[in-house]
Amino acid sequence: MWLRTHHQNDQSVKEGVKMKVKDLGRQLLQRFAISFRRFPVSMFMAAATVTLLIVLNHVDYQQTQYREILERVSMMTAIGFPMTLIIRLYREDRSGPTRVPEWVAYGLVIVLQVVGFFLLVPELGMIQVTRYTGYSLALYLGFLMVPYVHDFEGFEIHVVRLFAAFFVTYLYSGILYTGLALMLGAIHILFEITIPSRLYFDIFLVVAGVVAPAVFLSEVPRNSEEKKSYDYSKVLRGVFLFIVMPLLVVYTLILYAFFIRLLITRQWPHNLVAHLVVWYGIATAITLFLSTPLRQKHPWAALFARWMPVVILLPFGIMFTGIGIRIHAYGFTEPRFFLLLTGIWLTGAMLFFIWRFREPKYLPIVAALLVMAVLSVTGPWNAYSISRWSQSNRYRQLLANHQLLETDGTIIPRQNIPEEDQRSISSILQYYLRYHDVNQLAGVPQGFEMRDMESIYGFAAHYDTGIPWEGQEYVYLGREEGSELISIEGYTHMTTLNTYGSQKTEINEAELQVKYHPESRTIRILNQSLIVYQQRLDEMAESIIEAAGTGKMGPLPFGEMIFTDETETVKVMIAFRHINGVVNRHSQKVEVEGAEMEVFFALKP
Repeated sequence: MWLRTHHQNDQSVKEGVKMKVKDLGRQLLQRFAISFRRFPVSMFMAAATVTLLIVLNHVDYQQTQYREILERVSMMTAIGFPMTLIIRLYREDRSGPTRVPEWVAYGLVIVLQVVGFFLLVPELGMIQVTRYTGYSLALYLGFLMVPYVHDFEGFEIHVVRLFAAFFVTYLYSGILYTGLALMLGAIHILFEITIPSRLYFDIFLVVAGVVAPAVFLSEVPRNSEEKKSYDYSKVLRGVFLFIVMPLLVVYTLILYAFFIRLLITRQWPHNLVAHLVVWYGIATAITLFLSTPLRQKHPWAALFARWMPVVILLPFGIMFTGIGIRIHAYGFTEPRFFLLLTGIWLTGAMLFFIWRFREPKYLPIVAALLVMAVLSVTGPWNAYSISRWSQSNRYRQLLANHQLLETDGTIIPRQNIPEEDQRSISSILQYYLRYHDVNQLAGVPQGFEMRDMESIYGFAAHYDTGIPWEGQEYVYLGREEGSELISIEGYTHMTTLNTYGSQKTEINEAELQVKYHPESRTIRILNQSLIVYQQRLDEMAESIIEAAGTGKMGPLPFGEMIFTDETETVKVMIAFRHINGVVNRHSQKVEVEGAEMEVFFALKP
């Protein structure tokens, strides 16, 4: 009897699990159907972006031009996702026939994407990427706002609902991806089937870029009744009331203690303080906004909303003081411009929170952020124009102070310039080399590099070592495949090596071995377990990087990516496929972080 009952219980459990799996699959398909019916063009944009990224994932890194084209196209399809969402939501709230105007609008989106490919992202530099980011932020904020353009009522609840849906969707998507990745890992281990490592990222792209958006969009409310009928998530309520708000209060106390320390020591700290305050301000603004529905039932939430916007103003004062000191001393750069603009928006948002505490309607705060995101990267007042103007004026003033500029526009080398001004000139030149056209500065010759400073300005370049990565210049060199034929006459053995992974790379042939030791970054050739050749990879790459020139990024002809060496016992040729690393511009030493190469060698009799 007991065995029969136990068997029946097992059967009922199995059937219950099967039913739950079927229900889960059915719900997932229903959500897919809802999203693809309601937002067909947006889901096409998402699928197209994922497809392009999967193709990009399988393209060889040496095909730099092809990869950049794919990246630019995928950026345009990705930005089409919020654009088409805005069109769909806007048309849903309008009565009367909408199909023809809606599809005309979709056609305009395609035109803008084509134009954007050539004008918005003609290349992938700092300016193009930050401008693209600004427009993307504005579009996603527009997606939140468009159903409430004419009526602010219920906007906060709507945003909370979408935030909760986004959080839950990507939480479950992360679990789904983890499960799929573990399944592939189990197949690899148990059946000894090789699973390409790139397949894991392909699955991640599909889950994050198609499955998750489809599930999320199925939660977007259709009408005003759906938008207003929402019960605040218990999980989010607990997170905000018992974790986020207490942490922000403690952080505020720390900042106030820091302010007292400033009054005592009267020494202004490192620039990092402004960044910390800005991120703290952003977290506070998001918390105040998303906790709005909790104020009526939870006194702690009401108390937080009443006083937090007030007490945060003092840390903002510290932030503006720090930013002002940096701008006065070193002028505007894009990071300082965006930091200042974010601080201004946060201050305005906090004042608005104080003003509208009793009638919380906060759509204007989001609208202000949208406008600032667009204006900061558009027009003559954008971050790039102001930063160039500021740094160019500093540069001209420094040249004039030390009479470095001839009337014909050439530079007069001078050695007796104060070190602080030498550093300022070096800093401006580095800034223009990285982000703009250095030839826009007065007196800078064509093809200028930082190594030329001593011959042109009369003093060597200075590099800011205030933070770990300053004073080092990143280098990536790749080989143009098929660019030329290379003679391998005189070499009897060949193998391939790469520096990736923590284990030693070892290739064996009879009694010969070629090893790469990551600890010392050394390549060794052994014959009968005896070392017949060894050389540090940094020294091999140094001559190639030096010949390519400072700041060189991209493909080189085959012949310029070769290192040759010869000893009494062996003749060696290293043909690099790619090299990436950093150059310490003080010592001129190269530190290779990664490389892939073919090793040709021959033992001498």
